[in-house]
Amino acid sequence: MKRYVYEPKVKKLERVFPYSIEVPKGFRVHAQKLCREVLGKCYYRWAPQRENRWIKGFRYKIGYASGPWVVDEEAVWQYKDGRLYFKDPDNFGIVTMAMLSKPKKRA
Repeated sequence: MKRYVYEPKVKKLERVFPYSIEVPKGFRVHAQKLCREVLGKCYYRWAPQRENRWIKGFRYKIGYASGPWVVDEEAVWQYKDGRLYFKDPDNFGIVTMAMLSKPKKRA
């Protein structure tokens, strides 16, 4: 795990994950859930940290400081701006599987 200050941009994601596919609207959460279960955790996530301050000898926990972006080098997928990025071209079937296995809403 590495920690970075800034969020990785699309160009860096395209370098790390050469294959990408667009996720249809309404299937983002379900596709991410399937990827987490089948492929593991994603490439980056925001890890907020509580900020400690000492005021007159007492420690106070103040809100959330701007936390680092945690990067997992072993990850094989990432979602950003409506696209799923993969390291292997064999993983394109996950989006199709997400569309077929998404539970229907009951009215």
